[in-house]
Order: sequence, then C-alpha cells, then structure tokens
Amino acid sequence: MTVLDVVWKDLVRSVRSVFILVFALVLPLVTAGVFYAAFGGLSAGGGTASISIPRVMVVNLDRSGEIGKTLADILTGEELSHILDAAGEPDPAAARAAVDKGEAAAAVIIPEGFTVSMTQTGKPAEVEVYQDTAQTVGPAIVRSVLQQVLDGLAGGWVAVKASGDSLVSRSVPVDSQTLARISAQYSEWAQRSIAAGPENTGWDVQSVAGARQEKVDYIAQMIATIMAMMLVFYCFFTGTAAAQSILQEQEDGTLPRLFTTPVRRSQILAGKMLSVFLTLLAQLVILLAVSALVFGIHWGDALSIILAAVGTGILSASFAIFITSFLKNSKQAGMVYGVVVNLIGWIGISRLFAGIIPGMSKYSGITDAVSLISPQGWAARIWQESMAGSPVWITLAGMLALSLILFGVGVFKFNRRFSE
Repeated sequence: MTVLDVVWKDLVRSVRSVFILVFALVLPLVTAGVFYAAFGGLSAGGGTASISIPRVMVVNLDRSGEIGKTLADILTGEELSHILDAAGEPDPAAARAAVDKGEAAAAVIIPEGFTVSMTQTGKPAEVEVYQDTAQTVGPAIVRSVLQQVLDGLAGGWVAVKASGDSLVSRSVPVDSQTLARISAQYSEWAQRSIAAGPENTGWDVQSVAGARQEKVDYIAQMIATIMAMMLVFYCFFTGTAAAQSILQEQEDGTLPRLFTTPVRRSQILAGKMLSVFLTLLAQLVILLAVSALVFGIHWGDALSIILAAVGTGILSASFAIFITSFLKNSKQAGMVYGVVVNLIGWIGISRLFAGIIPGMSKYSGITDAVSLISPQGWAARIWQESMAGSPVWITLAGMLALSLILFGVGVFKFNRRFSE
C-alpha cells in the first residue's frame, strides 16, 4: 500500500458518492441559477445593458408657426439622431396608433397655436407626449430630450426680446428679419448644445439609461457574488464529506490495518488530504467553467484564478482533516457538518453580503474582519480579490499558513487517537 493507492481509493469513493456530487456541483449551480433566472437572465459577467434608441412620432399641428416648425425640426434632425429615432407624422391619431401597436415608444404632439403662445407669453404651450405604458426607459428619454429642447426655445425667445430691446435702445432699426436671424442663430446654438450633452448644458440624456445600467451592474455583481458564496460554501462541505471516509474506514476496521503498513500515518493522512484536494479541484474547475459560460461571470485573470482555486482547495482539504480529527464516528459527523461547518461557513461568507445587501456596505470593515475568523472567510476574500483584479498573493500566503496549521493539528489528533 502506497500513498498513491490511498489517493486513488478515496477518489473512486468520492466519484461514486451521490451525496458528494450533489453538494459539489448540483446545489451551487442550482442556487446561482435560480437568482439568474429570477432577474431575467442578465449577464453577470459583461455588466453591459443594451438600451435601444426610442422611436418617436413627431406631430406638428402648429403648421403656420415658426417656433413649432423649429421644435419639430430639432426633434427629427440629425443632431439628435443618436438619442432619438424621430419621424414626422401629420396625423395625431396615426401617431397614437403607432404607439398603441408598439411601433413607437412615444408620440410628441405640438399643439396648434404653439408659436402664438410662445411669442405672447414667452412660455410654450403644453406639448403632449403620448407614450407606451409598457415601456419606461424610452418614454423617459423622450421626455428628458423634449424638456431640454423646450427650455432652449423658451430661452431663445428671451434672447430675441432682449437683443431686440437692446438694439432699439441704441437706435438700431429692428425688423422681423433681424429678429428671425437672432432666433435662428440661438436655435442653432441650442441645438448643438443639446446634441453635445452634459458638457455644455449640464443635462445628460443617458441619466435614465445610466440608472438602468446601474441596475444591471448591481444584478451582475449580485449574481457573481452569490456564485462566489456558493463556490466557497459548498467547496468546504464537499471537503468535509470526502474526508468522512476516514471515519468510515475507522468503523470498518480498514484504517487501523492501514496504519500497520510501512507507510507512516502522516503520509496516509497526507494521501487522504491529497484525494480531498483533487476532488475539490475538479469541483472548482467545473463550477468556474460552467458559471463563466452560463452566467457570464468573470472570475479574474488566469493566474489569479489558478492561485485562488489552488488556495481554496488546499485550505478546504486541510480544514476537512482538521474538523474530522475531532470526531469519533460517522454519526457525529452528520451533526457537526450540518451545524458547525454550516455556522463557520456563514461567518466566512458574511464579507460577501456587504456588497449585495443595501445598507450593508458601511459595515464592510466589520464583516471583513469577522469573516477571517473562519477558513471560509479567507477563501471568500481571495475570490473577491481575483474578481476585482486585485493582487491575491498576501491572501494566498495567509491561506497556506492556515492550511499548514489545520493539517498539523489534524495529524497530531489522529496520531494520538490511533497510538492509544
């Protein structure tokens, strides 16, 4: 009997165990999949949202008014084509029907007498926005653009009046053509400013899309975090379940006979730890690959992923040997694995909750510190760092040091038990 024989025998036992396979692969993927499906299958890795340009029908009923025509021209012009897909429509009923059929997000209807209202009061008449109630983002963008254009037109009329009054006060002749030129120049400037966006106007049509983007980013982060939690949580469960073979062999009487062979006890336990590690490594590779392909999770660069996976596997295997060394039989294992390992696991992954639960971010310093009490906390930390693109070397060193301590204690406890 060699160490490799021990490793192979335990690997075969793990692969044949339905319980281990369920905890290793099925539960973590199903849990993350439920959240992924619940939030509409948004990609957790890309963090991007495709917001289509809203289709708008523009109806100008102020056909004899210059300002109404200007408003319609601005909305349907090339300057705003990257924001609105606008088209002119002479019939308001047809425009509303297009919205009802889902062919347009909204219809902008400029009322008759719009120019007269503007020139008499300096304020534009109310413009109707008929929108599709099933849509939120598109109509909101239309309203934002329209409000900015209307503000610009109102400001343009103020500029025309002020310019005209200034010219009259200096005895400069002012006729309708002069005022029209001033109005046209202001309208051109306003149109360029609106199209330029926040740099010149302080307004950002992407504010609505940005809110949507933040929501998508939050959901993507949440699903990635949940998958990281499941990865760590069930990895340690799989490790302890695989290490339970030590107790089973003890009860069957095969382990004491194994200790009578020339192979030292520490080597036998190292072989069992290596078997657990290889089982966990296979689990991690499958979970990482499936979650990246199905959920779009970006786990980090290749080196960070390898280091995090190796560190997690070693620490989980060492923890399994450590916790199993305190158990006398397989009956105790069920209670300890179900309560103690569960509790330690939740303490460890508590650091991940701060990133997805609203209001918890202010306690991230506390949860980060508390989580490092448990081995799972160190594993959660290294995956956080890997996904964030941060260096993982310090955390990996801490994990390896803790693994050495846990494995050393486990070997010491088993040596004492079987030497009695």
